[in-house]
Amino acid sequence: MERTTRVGRSVLRAALVAALFTAAFGTEGHAQGEEGLSFGVKAGVSAGSFLNEDVDSGRRTGLTAGGFMDYPLTSALDLRVEALYTMKGVTNGSTTVALDYVEVPVLGRFAFASGGVTPVLYSGPSAGLKVSAKAKSSSGEFDYGDLVHGVEASWIFGGSLGFAAGERAIELDVRYTLGLTAVFDFGDPSDSDSDDKNQGISVTIGIGL
Repeated sequence: MERTTRVGRSVLRAALVAALFTAAFGTEGHAQGEEGLSFGVKAGVSAGSFLNEDVDSGRRTGLTAGGFMDYPLTSALDLRVEALYTMKGVTNGSTTVALDYVEVPVLGRFAFASGGVTPVLYSGPSAGLKVSAKAKSSSGEFDYGDLVHGVEASWIFGGSLGFAAGERAIELDVRYTLGLTAVFDFGDPSDSDSDDKNQGISVTIGIGL
């Protein structure tokens, strides 16, 4: 678990460095004609829960933030790759299962021609690397790392509205993330919690650089 956590922290640091690099040099890259690539940063709120027919879980609200890169395929279709730090998990009564991941979604996005506002629909897979996993309650905090898979797969469905703001592009984004793989690794398939999968809704604001 310790090795997985170190790897997760390294990926997170790399994502943050990439976002800072983009903020510093993204505009210059465009001026030099960088083969149609565009970059941006985004941040917002996520509300996570578990997808399990046998369990009624409350949502854990947290942060989602990171950067993205868009590559245009046609005038209406582009490919987006993101690197996001996302807080997931559940809250049941006084106990919170806090699961934090670095996620890398790869999204196909279709933009509808419009006036000053550009609607976009998108979907695609995402890989998540566990950064931390803890259970928190009034009695203390317990490290759940050994009981949570280090990597998860999910699928994303979402939409956004793009606005021009001077030389920048502003994006209001809403998405649903559906977990495809189990969260926990209890070593007991008969345990009802072994079927728990992450799911969540997030709302973010993005800025093109």
